[in-house]
Amino acid sequence: MASLPTEHLPLLAAGTKSTPSLPTKRLRSVSAEVAPLVTQNASARREVEDWIAAQKQSLRHEKAADEHLRLDRARQTHDAQRKREALQQQEEALAASVHKKESEVSAHQVEIEVLQSEKIKKEPILRELFLKNQEEDQKLKLLVHESKETQSAQERQLAELQQGLAMYQRLANQIIVRFTQIDPAAPNRVFSFRIRIDPVTDRFQVDECNEPVASFDGLVEDLNDSGDLAFFIRAMRRQFKALV
Repeated sequence: MASLPTEHLPLLAAGTKSTPSLPTKRLRSVSAEVAPLVTQNASARREVEDWIAAQKQSLRHEKAADEHLRLDRARQTHDAQRKREALQQQEEALAASVHKKESEVSAHQVEIEVLQSEKIKKEPILRELFLKNQEEDQKLKLLVHESKETQSAQERQLAELQQGLAMYQRLANQIIVRFTQIDPAAPNRVFSFRIRIDPVTDRFQVDECNEPVASFDGLVEDLNDSGDLAFFIRAMRRQFKALV
């Protein structure tokens, strides 16, 4: 806006009612033209300021939203990292556990294979031992049977000895032994001998044997060496039985 000429200021200040000069009219015309522009400019300026304020507010909201989104993404990233680390630890622990189980299974498998190998190696030995045990059982049964038969035979011999010993006399220092039931053809046939003790030598003397016994002298020597009179009597009976 053009400044007003200084020569006209006193007149305006005095408020004279003189007829406006040409410059004054022109000034008023310019002011009338400028006023709407100023008003329009102020309105436009306010609109621009309001737009700028709205843009700033929008930018602040967007910035806050971006910051919130960034923080949320950072939190999600941190949580995801923690979950990933936890899963990694679980995976490592599971892998270690699986490796341990596999090692145990492998060790057990080796033990099983060793045991199976030992079993295969020992099966022939066990089979042989089983067969030997069966054989020994049979031998034991046979021995028991033979022992029972021997015992029965001894009992029968004892019974026969008791039956066949018709007379067993001890007269002073002598014993007379008589047997019967020895000769199946003549059960009452008597087989006898006498046993004495020599008072000088204190040795057994056997005489008056009514049957010829080939080993008679040897049996008498055995009697004096052992002093087993019962064995000598049984031996003589066997010799008598051998004669029939």
